Amino acid sequence: MDEEMKTAQAITYPEGLEWHWYGGDDGERYFIGPYASREQVVAEIKSCGLERGYIVEAAKEPLKLSAYFSADILTDALLDDAVADPEGDYEIEIDATPAQTDELVTAVRAVIDDWQAKHNIVITPWAFTYSRNEAVIERNAEPSEGI
Repeated sequence: MDEEMKTAQAITYPEGLEWHWYGGDDGERYFIGPYASREQVVAEIKSCGLERGYIVEAAKEPLKLSAYFSADILTDALLDDAVADPEGDYEIEIDATPAQTDELVTAVRAVIDDWQAKHNIVITPWAFTYSRNEAVIERNAEPSEGI
């Protein structure tokens, strides 16, 4: 078994993902879909008149707002709003150890996660988070003949 196949078999995905089929004309932008089945996206590619289409089964994992919080964001806000020198010459340093900073970030992220869950706020990214089963579909080939 070659290394690429071993790697493909080793991939595991989080539970609960909603997988859909998408298609496109260049293997990077998938503007056709989402569809429930491979056959549906293949039929749509062929009906669009594409000589060659690219398909992929993909999922988008909802984003956690907490992933976008960091100590740098807090420091930047302090510089911008609270203690900044109008001339822009002042640098702020928070007198905290790295462990204290990590503790703060962990605590704030937990509060953000709780708030997001409480209000059932789901943020779906534009780009796919996970993908599998990529294939090239030739217009005159049968759906099972993709690469």
